[in-house]
Amino acid sequence: ALKGVVCAACDGLGDPPIREVAVGEGNAACGLCPSGQVVVEGDRTQCAPCVAGRFEDEATHACENCPDDYYNDEGKAACTRCGDGSFTSDDWTTCTPCDAGQYEDLAEFLGDGYTINTFRYTCVNCPDDYYSDEGKSECKHCGDGAAVNSAKSACAACAAGRYAAASGQSACTACPANSFASGLGNAKCMCEAGHFEDASDGTCKECPADEYSSNGETTCRRCGGGEEVNEDQSGCALCVAGQAGTDGTC
Repeated sequence: ALKGVVCAACDGLGDPPIREVAVGEGNAACGLCPSGQVVVEGDRTQCAPCVAGRFEDEATHACENCPDDYYNDEGKAACTRCGDGSFTSDDWTTCTPCDAGQYEDLAEFLGDGYTINTFRYTCVNCPDDYYSDEGKSECKHCGDGAAVNSAKSACAACAAGRYAAASGQSACTACPANSFASGLGNAKCMCEAGHFEDASDGTCKECPADEYSSNGETTCRRCGGGEEVNEDQSGCALCVAGQAGTDGTC
């Protein structure tokens, strides 16, 4: 050192203090560590990168935990936000996609390391009548004629004899009495032959004695002249020899 000049330890200035370092010998002044690195605790001669899950705070030049929903690899100056449909690990080092049947949302944590009313982004289960693929930030309804599967990961078409009348059903419903649903993915059941759809309540009722209907028809009809309604009221039959009819009976 020059006469009258002494070497002094590097000290932070300001509030909060700036963390300074002097690497090696012969330094005329203290300086800051490179971006993404900080002074080694208790040692003003070395810089070290922030460990994974932490970043260099520009105000204090100290390592701080990444914000919620962000992560960081070791030595990076800034944290990176996790993509939609994924959440930060507990140590802020990686992002994990939400499983199928889940979505990303804020949730309250009360376990070790967290206090009451501490919220973090995490994956939560979809509601009963919703589904999601892996890595999604929201859940969706199934369309008409389908219901959410047990894993809440996809929609399953209703089987024959069952239906889902509106989107967002958690289960397909069996067709009521006197109705049917053929094939897959039915949003409605149809009336069986010999029945009609009652507009007041949507149920299938028997046709009047002198009328008939085919499968899937909503109204009943009379037979033409020389015909009568057959036994199951699904159609008309010709009057046999020696008989005649004009009102659906022979």
